[in-house]
Amino acid sequence: MPNPPSASPRQPGPFVSGFLSGFRGFLRAPGVLTRYRLWHYQIIPGLISLALTLVVLAAAFFSAKHFALWLDEKIVIPWGWLDETVTWSIGIITAIAWLAAFIFLHKQLALVVLAPFLGRLAELTVRGVEGKAYQQRLTPVQSIQRAIQINLGSILKEISLSLLFIASGFIPAIGPIFSVTGLFLTESRFLGFGLMDFPLEYRGLTVEESRRFVRERTGIATGLGAGYLLLMAIPFVGWMFAPTFGTVAGTIQALDELKAHPSPDSDS
Repeated sequence: MPNPPSASPRQPGPFVSGFLSGFRGFLRAPGVLTRYRLWHYQIIPGLISLALTLVVLAAAFFSAKHFALWLDEKIVIPWGWLDETVTWSIGIITAIAWLAAFIFLHKQLALVVLAPFLGRLAELTVRGVEGKAYQQRLTPVQSIQRAIQINLGSILKEISLSLLFIASGFIPAIGPIFSVTGLFLTESRFLGFGLMDFPLEYRGLTVEESRRFVRERTGIATGLGAGYLLLMAIPFVGWMFAPTFGTVAGTIQALDELKAHPSPDSDS
């Protein structure tokens, strides 16, 4: 078996150019699916993703709604104008927290539950783009275990950043805008990591090598995650195809980076 490529020891490129590159990778996904006849691989993971999204959406909505009502009942303020201000503030923060919880739960569950399908899709995309196959192949159980390791590895850091941005929503005037923007970029960055790992797994990189590879390309990973989240904003269609489109986009970008910056032991 050829030596797997490792993350190239280069300095990170500009974040903005990397972000745009990652986002463009998402736009290239439909063409790749068509060129290599991979559209039928969207059906099963698409249906699973749709069902999973509806469950997470319902759970996040009802839990946030009941929490807001409970909190509003517990906080009693005698001054009408202040009570109304607090009520509106609770509503805004609850909405932001609900959005963050939905994105977080969906991302974690989708990339783990769909790991065997997405890993296979990444493998077929690599074969189509490079015209060759690699011996690296994980079983469905191994794919799920790796997805859990990847997505839970930075979970405390991700939750801490998300809570920080949610709390910033209390800042007058600019708070909600700053909070939503920060949450969007945070979730996009960690989501992009998960999407780029599937082809790196197939190319033989270890989890730590994959982390280093993506860490050096934070802009690209964030752009990929942003494309995923924007597609998720389209009801039903986005809920079905965001994971598979994101996997293809992540594969394209990972292969481009491996080709542009090969390591000395790379077989490419």
